[in-house]
Amino acid sequence: MNNETNKTKKKLAEALKKLMSERAFEKIKIQDIVDICHMNRRTFYYHFKDIYELLEWFYHEEALKQLEINSTYDSWTNELLYLFHYIESNRKVTLCVFKSLGREYLEDFMYKTVFRVVKNIVYDIAFDLEVKEAQKDFIAHYYTVSLVGMMTHWIQADFTPNPTEITNMTNLIIQGTMRNALERFSQNG
Repeated sequence: MNNETNKTKKKLAEALKKLMSERAFEKIKIQDIVDICHMNRRTFYYHFKDIYELLEWFYHEEALKQLEINSTYDSWTNELLYLFHYIESNRKVTLCVFKSLGREYLEDFMYKTVFRVVKNIVYDIAFDLEVKEAQKDFIAHYYTVSLVGMMTHWIQADFTPNPTEITNMTNLIIQGTMRNALERFSQNG
């Protein structure tokens, strides 16, 4: 993607975020976004098919890119903490999406982000075990659903407790349980 295209997309994303801090997601129109950017609708449609695609793009650019590094069992808590802090620092945007038809995009964003981290952890822990790929993926999905459910509840509970506390408690729960599950799958073929 060329630099000019990226600048235009970022400008559209910033306009969307600004509008999301002021009104409900369903009340935001493409015309509102392009007016802030001093662009026309064709420019918007050249880059995105709709507002939801723009929403997905900025979640990917702002958070997923940061987490696309190779997660390991040793680093996963930092990555989870980063995600919590990202969501918390974008509180108005998060709540706007969470309380709208865009909620499925937020949940999908959280799921994709957490799954990448968890899958890398599972594969890292299983390095010396004979476990089928489908079984490793099942474990990754299981933990991802749990973590995303916890994050959803955290948003509903007005971002309490704090991200460090949640990450520390999650770490205590996960320590050893993934390895135990993988060992049981390995023993049962």
